[in-house]
Amino acid sequence: MKLTEVQQQAIQARMSLIVGARTYDRLFLGVTFDEVAEATLYAFARTEELAAEIEETYALHLSIVASQITGATVEFVQVLPDRLRQFD
Repeated sequence: MKLTEVQQQAIQARMSLIVGARTYDRLFLGVTFDEVAEATLYAFARTEELAAEIEETYALHLSIVASQITGATVEFVQVLPDRLRQFD
């Protein structure tokens, strides 16, 4: 399921509340929450280092928030660097 723009913005807003403005700007600014497929949330960050830090530190938070917003079960979070994103 591709996430709508509203769902993406809702996830961004909730994560901003959870991590705070300074951390959000450092880690999540520019992150795209793309889709939920087979209980996995796929997201794209600016760099590989940011993707790794987000996935290691905030995967649980993201899975809970994404599950609540999308209504789909999200058990895993995969954050990839933006350069691996394939545009339709």
